[in-house]
Amino acid sequence: MSSMSALWLVPQFALAGLTEGFAKIGQVEFTYKQFPEHMRSIAGSLFYHGIAGANYLSSLLITIVHKTTSNSKTGNWLPEDLNMDKLDHYYLVAAICAMN
Repeated sequence: MSSMSALWLVPQFALAGLTEGFAKIGQVEFTYKQFPEHMRSIAGSLFYHGIAGANYLSSLLITIVHKTTSNSKTGNWLPEDLNMDKLDHYYLVAAICAMN
């Protein structure tokens, strides 16, 4: 396995953290302003339930791809070695799932 410095990930994670923070604040503020007062806590919880559901579906997709491609002739799409992976195939499947 080839080595890669973890510092290459710092800008991506910093940008992702900032965008998630601003997006969550904006969406929660929007739901608090649009829903009646007695339904605001339900609206906030639905937002976080949606995020949790998306995380579970993402984990399910990774598990399905990993199990179905682990015994294929071309090899696993998500192996331990970054140089031997086929992430382009995985992202193609993820894009097709996103279009549905």
